[in-house]
Amino acid sequence: MLRFRCPKAIQLAAVLISVLMAACSSGGGGGGGSPTASTPAVSPSTTSAASPAGGASASSPVSDATDTGIAGGIGTPGSGLFGSAAAQLAAPSGPTFDGSSGSYPKNAIFPLLSASLQKTPTGLSAAATDQGATATVVSTSASASTMQLTIPSLGIDQTLTFNTNLVSHLGQVTDGLSYVVMGAWIQRATAGPMPIQSQTAFVFGYETPSAAMPATGTAAFAATPGSATAYIYKPVNGEIQSAYAEGNAAFTVNFASGQVTGSINNMQLLNTKQPWNDVSVSASIVTGTNRFGGTTAAVTAPGMSMSLSGSASGRIDGGFFGPAAQNLAAVWSLSDGTGSALGTIVVGH
Repeated sequence: MLRFRCPKAIQLAAVLISVLMAACSSGGGGGGGSPTASTPAVSPSTTSAASPAGGASASSPVSDATDTGIAGGIGTPGSGLFGSAAAQLAAPSGPTFDGSSGSYPKNAIFPLLSASLQKTPTGLSAAATDQGATATVVSTSASASTMQLTIPSLGIDQTLTFNTNLVSHLGQVTDGLSYVVMGAWIQRATAGPMPIQSQTAFVFGYETPSAAMPATGTAAFAATPGSATAYIYKPVNGEIQSAYAEGNAAFTVNFASGQVTGSINNMQLLNTKQPWNDVSVSASIVTGTNRFGGTTAAVTAPGMSMSLSGSASGRIDGGFFGPAAQNLAAVWSLSDGTGSALGTIVVGH
């Protein structure tokens, strides 16, 4: 659902294109082509789309694990948190990312709901949540888009351009639905594929006004494969390996009680299609808001090299988007004390 961009590290394109074009598969508009992007604004680091790991070349065996270039352990990802910028609120006939109603966004600054892992002397650890994180949609249409991803605490200030809208999923950094965009971003230390400096999962969009949130009834939210993503990190012989999985997400929301329950299932690793963990979700809407938070827990443990144990647990933080809460999106995590996963969800009803 999100994933490709070629900065200065143009030499990665041959590997990334084949991996990334296969990885994006959730709801959104049509159309596409490969995106281009400006030179990273941060030096000496370069940044790139959080590419699904494990792309194999014609001369190498198919694998799902890729060396991150980092030695050590992996911490538990922190909670996702919205940035402090003013929310962009959805309105009937207002802007949509897929052009399904109203106009496309233009010069709109969105608070970024994000969670990140960051390289430290001991491995990968939770990065401090950045309340200054934003996504600025300079312009978008069916045939071209420009956005700026800004995460000050990680030194990320990146211009992204695409030859499609922000929620078409043909191998680009972002994907989503009419009112919400999700994405993932890797920051690297050099122009090559290693080592990773940080990994961020993010969500932004036109939020449901608090006064328009339903107060009664229930709603089911679901989507086709690709509505849930996971970027997985596990230590192997002292070196941290990464992999990418995606699958389905389904939620039931009781607006009267504020209870949000759901599942992340049919998760598969990108190349080998090996099963990854199924995950349960239990959360609550924060009273008087369009946002929710809660917990995740593994309900299966496939026992594959990059899957987590059955004791794995984590967080989910998200919100409702659209004038009548048509879309639900979140960042989520899972950790078993040895490995961790960080991902995104976007579903509609």
